[in-house]
Amino acid sequence: MPEPSEPRTPAASSARPHMAFDTAGAATANANDDPADDSVGKQSDAHAVMEDLRAALGVVPVAPPATYRIYMDDTGGWQSQREGDATACSHADRDAALMAARLAVIRCTAYRLFLQDMMGRVVCESYNWPSTASPSHASKAAG
Repeated sequence: MPEPSEPRTPAASSARPHMAFDTAGAATANANDDPADDSVGKQSDAHAVMEDLRAALGVVPVAPPATYRIYMDDTGGWQSQREGDATACSHADRDAALMAARLAVIRCTAYRLFLQDMMGRVVCESYNWPSTASPSHASKAAG
């Protein structure tokens, strides 16, 4: 009879891992441990997943924009939380949290998903989200 597996325990420190935004992957679709991955390919993969889900469910994106965050909590569990909501939803694993967030934004005309990976890095998956230029760039473009 096989030995039972060890339960998953949080890291030695109870503090959350450092969450840094991956500026090179700001438009990437999936948080991935391999930094050499092609971010354009990952973004198109995410768009393909969303288009497949929309087609399968017969959904048309007409709802207002939304932002969700997928992150690991202090106990090692995965959470999804809509921006502005006071509480997060718990999920069995990262894939379940990601699917819940994607299903929540499936009707949105625009969305952003901030996705934490197992190493604590955060990347952003977005669809139709307006680009924001810093004020200094905007004033140079206007002048």
